[in-house]
Amino acid sequence: MFLHLTWLPSRRKGVLPCRQEPPRNDIGALQKADPSFRVMPEQKQTAINATGFEIDVIRRMTIDADPHPFKMSDFEDDLWAVQISDGNKMLGSRRFSQVVVSETGHMAVMDTMSPTLFVALKKRLSKSASRDPKKRPKDDLQATLVQALIDGYMPQYHG
Repeated sequence: MFLHLTWLPSRRKGVLPCRQEPPRNDIGALQKADPSFRVMPEQKQTAINATGFEIDVIRRMTIDADPHPFKMSDFEDDLWAVQISDGNKMLGSRRFSQVVVSETGHMAVMDTMSPTLFVALKKRLSKSASRDPKKRPKDDLQATLVQALIDGYMPQYHG
């Protein structure tokens, strides 16, 4: 399972915007939720936990005075945001907000891109010759599952 966090350098928004004692780095924020999270040594944009759940920190392509490369904090072993070509589409899309509840009963509002844009981007990635062949089936599955959610529970996203 994967989660992609989109980072906009000019806004300097953190991974967890509502926290009483903020960790000094973003991997620390993830470790507050699950202490097994680690930054992958060969992919500094990816954190992975003991069960294989991965979180990628992605950002739009550099424009104007955006810093690049973009390190998330001054912590030496923190995450780095990686540029993706569809970053501007993701940031400019219709927003999707949903209250989510954890297994422990804690609630938060999840803000993300439009589900229809997610499906379109993942379908395109699943067919892209430049995409890692190991990731294409995951992209197709994610697109299929989100499309099924749209079809069954989100009629406002049709058309």
